[in-house]
Order: sequence, then C-alpha cells, then structure tokens
Amino acid sequence: MAQLSTIVGSILRDMVLAQHEANLYALRLSESYRKNGSAEKFNLPVIELGEVDMEIRYSVKDETAETEQHEFDHHSIRRGLRKLSHEISDAILETLQDETFNKGDSILQTSIPGALQKLNRQPEINRQFCTFLGRSLMKAIRLNIPGLFHSGKNIDLVRLREIIAEVIRQEVIEHPEFQGYLDNPLIEKIMQVIDNILPVLTKDITVRRKQVYPSLDITIDAAELAKVPEECIHSLKMKVLPGQIRLNHTEDSIE
Repeated sequence: MAQLSTIVGSILRDMVLAQHEANLYALRLSESYRKNGSAEKFNLPVIELGEVDMEIRYSVKDETAETEQHEFDHHSIRRGLRKLSHEISDAILETLQDETFNKGDSILQTSIPGALQKLNRQPEINRQFCTFLGRSLMKAIRLNIPGLFHSGKNIDLVRLREIIAEVIRQEVIEHPEFQGYLDNPLIEKIMQVIDNILPVLTKDITVRRKQVYPSLDITIDAAELAKVPEECIHSLKMKVLPGQIRLNHTEDSIE
C-alpha cells in the first residue's frame, strides 16, 4: 500500500529529474561541440518537457490513514521576532542611558552630544529612536532568516547575537549624530544585558509545528486491482504543465 500523495509526488519528481538530466546532458554536449571546431556551428539538440496528460487507476485500501508533517510556524516566528526586536531595542536604550548619564560625573556629561541629550530628556525622541532600532533589528533578522533557522528546530542564538551586535555597532556606536562619543566597549556592556534576556525572549518561539492531515492508503498494483470490483476502482486524471523557477529570484518568507 502507498499514499496517493506519495505516488503523485514520485511521478512529478521523476519528471523534474528527467528534465534535469536532459539539461545536464545538453550542457555537456554543448561543451563537446565547442571543443570540436567542426561541430561548433551545429544547432544544439535540446529536449524540454511539454504538457503531459496522465491517468492513475487506483483502489482505496484504508481511508482512515493520517499523514504527519512538520512545517515552519510562520505566525509564531513573526510574532516572536517582533516582540524580540521591541524588547531588545528597549534594553539597548536603557543600557545606553545607564552607561552615559547615570555615572554622576556632571563635568563629563556636559560633553555629551546634543542628540544623546535629547534621548535622555525628551521621551518622544526616545520612543522614536527605540522604534527605529526595533525596525533595524527586524530588518537585519529578516535578511538572515536562513542562517538563523538552518537546523529547522531552534533559533541559532550565536548567530542572532552577532546580528544584534552588528546593528548596535551600525545604528548606535557609529550613528553620525552621536559624533563618535560612544565607543566599541559599550557594545559588550549592552550585549551582557541582552545575553541575560535572549534565552527568555526566544524560548516561546515555535520554529516548527506538527500538522496531521487525513490521507488515503491506496494500491495501483495491476494484480491487486484485478481482484477489486470495477466499481471500487477510481481514476485520477492529471494535466501536468511545464514550469520554470528563476534561480536569481529571492523572496523574504518572514513578513
């Protein structure tokens, strides 16, 4: 017995594999033509799969079967990453203010650039910069989604930490309006705070979720079908159309 989805999937994979092997053979043939000067001007023979009609006759053996699949939980990932970006940006600003303004040295504070003074004194400016940091973090995380979830199970905290540290360096330490007042050691002080909250912020992000779908166990074996009443034999008719995927096209899957 086999599942209907497995049989159809196997047929479609075989068709893709056949086209793939034909493409590779044509590529090797073109190289051979180039090496042979007398054949270089020949037209290269190429085969491409066209429209295919097929019919699969099958009999249902068990209609109570189930298929278990594990798929990316995009909703949990989006929600978790938004919360994480917000909490991390808050932590960055709080640590920045503690390290810059809460040292008790009034003489040193007079040299603080005006932009930093506004962050400390004007709540609206503070809120806007916090939002800016959150968006910058989210953008950087989205650009690195494949590296963060390469295991398919958990978020790579080491890589996530690197992304956060890079955003701090670009958007805080090297921010042009801070006039070079902040230095790189501040990154590690901020990261010490983030290291304490990062496991808590990521523990509830479900990378994959289990889905159970109803399925059919069927047989397509001719010998078995011969034993089945004709009215219990079904036909699945399919029209398969050729398609192409552009390899240079990328799409962000975590919006």
